[in-house]
Amino acid sequence: MKTVTIRGIDFTCPEELHDYLASELSFPEYYGRNLDALYDVLTDIDEETTIEFDLEDMDDSDFAEYLSRVIRVVRDAAEANHSICVVFSEE
Repeated sequence: MKTVTIRGIDFTCPEELHDYLASELSFPEYYGRNLDALYDVLTDIDEETTIEFDLEDMDDSDFAEYLSRVIRVVRDAAEANHSICVVFSEE
C-alpha cells in the first residue's frame, strides 16, 4: 500500500503540488498537471493508495482555495476508484 501526505504549507502554487503528486504516485509522463488530469490518473490507480491531507497551519491564500478544489477532485476520484482512501490528519 502506498501513502502520500499532502501538507498544505509545503506548497505555494498548483505546479508544485502537481509535480509532487506525479512523483510520489508515479503518474505517467503525459500527466497534464491540472485538476481534470488529476482525476483521470487517480481513477486509473490500481494499487491501494492512501492520500492524506494535513491542512494545519494553512492560511487563506489563493493556494488554499486551489487546494480545496484538489480535495474535491481527490474525493470524487476515491468514490469512483475504491483503491483510493482519503484521510485528514488530526495532528
